[in-house]
Amino acid sequence: PQEVPAAAGPAFKFQLRTVQGTGVEPDVHHGRHQLFGIAANPEAQGVVGTLAAGEAQDGAETAEENAPVSLQARDEVILLEDVSGTCGPDLTWTLSGNVLTISGEGTMTNYTSSSYGPWYSYRSSVVRVEVGDDVTSIGDYAFYGCDVISRVTFGSKVTAIGCDAFRGCTGLSRIELPDGLVSIGDYAFSGCSSLGSATIPESVTTLGRSAFSNCDALVSATVNCSAPISYECFNDCDALSTVVIGNKVRYIDSYAFYSCDSLSGVNMGTGITSIGYHAFEYCRNLQTVAIPDSVTTIGNECFYNSGQIGRAHV
Repeated sequence: PQEVPAAAGPAFKFQLRTVQGTGVEPDVHHGRHQLFGIAANPEAQGVVGTLAAGEAQDGAETAEENAPVSLQARDEVILLEDVSGTCGPDLTWTLSGNVLTISGEGTMTNYTSSSYGPWYSYRSSVVRVEVGDDVTSIGDYAFYGCDVISRVTFGSKVTAIGCDAFRGCTGLSRIELPDGLVSIGDYAFSGCSSLGSATIPESVTTLGRSAFSNCDALVSATVNCSAPISYECFNDCDALSTVVIGNKVRYIDSYAFYSCDSLSGVNMGTGITSIGYHAFEYCRNLQTVAIPDSVTTIGNECFYNSGQIGRAHV
């Protein structure tokens, strides 16, 4: 990795649980440096030391003393000292060990594709996220690419989850969306490839484009909201086998379940009036579809190449 002056990046105490070696790599998004995880020296497990930008200071146990080592994502890095900051007008964040806590009252800052959440530099340490009860929103791109997060606990007052908020959180295996949630942004959970199930509560009135697309491990989805099931909402969810659509849903948008290869049955609620074009195209194992009397429009090639359909109740 590129050498930089120590003053250009953060310094903090750390422990590498399953990793060997230490190192930093330039962070083009923040002008800081990002801590990763992975192996440089098989002898140097559980090293404790102080990480400064551009150098390693962990005694003589790294592959080369004081030589920077490029670390890879998805390994656990345990911080021995808490780090903290602000993430909204009245919100603060604290990373203690492997738990990131969002505290305070009100909305979170919306971040961008060129400036992620302030904990991004420490993302190899963020395994669990706990959102306080008085937090009302999760900002755009807040946890984008934080790929060792395995679980998120939302506070009861969260009403909005921003665009790309958890996109690419490949370790996220479980979510429980709060009952008062109103809005889920575009690509909010896209690419969460370990997520096993999703239940969208009745309170949701806005469900963004591709919100759960490319969730490879998603087996079941229950959509109880009044919002339309959005364009490409569950696109390319290869393991999705069961979908339950509640009575409040009026519209299934185009490509909503496109290429869900494992989908075998769809139970549509009695409120559906329209199904968009290509909505279930390339659902090759789809066998049973119950289309309610309320449906008046079915788009072109809605079930194209869904060749296993044995029963379609209309």
